[in-house]
Amino acid sequence: MKISSTYTVALQLLIICKHYENEKITSGFISRKIGADAAIIRRVMADLKNSGYIESKPGPGGTTLKRELNEITLYEIYKTVTSDDDQVLKFYNLPPEADEFEYSIQSAASNLFCQYIKSFYEELKTHTVQDLYTQTLEQNLDHNAKKARKQIISHPSAGLF
Repeated sequence: MKISSTYTVALQLLIICKHYENEKITSGFISRKIGADAAIIRRVMADLKNSGYIESKPGPGGTTLKRELNEITLYEIYKTVTSDDDQVLKFYNLPPEADEFEYSIQSAASNLFCQYIKSFYEELKTHTVQDLYTQTLEQNLDHNAKKARKQIISHPSAGLF
């Protein structure tokens, strides 16, 4: 299954708005944080703004969250920034000489993958952007702790006084 990069940009954007809420957040600021092109970020920002998740003012205004992260499910953001036309399985049009067996292959595969997609959507509905932010903070703390331990081991006298 392929998930659009606009979805990951949207999630990162929301988390950055929360984490850096005391700073001026612009598309350029976010671009420097996540590596996506500022034009893509502006397009995602427009989608999030139109759906009421963020408030974005051009120029000196910057971007802020309009809703708390614990009120926003991963599913809501997925549906906001992805197209319903995005299909997991894309088949070629069958030629006129195709028989029932070839049609059955497509039908069976489509039915099975529809079940997978439904399960995927249901799982996204059980998690919020806050869940992702919390895990991010925990992983960052763990990473920093490991980095500090490694520095102490390699330089035992560093940081004692």
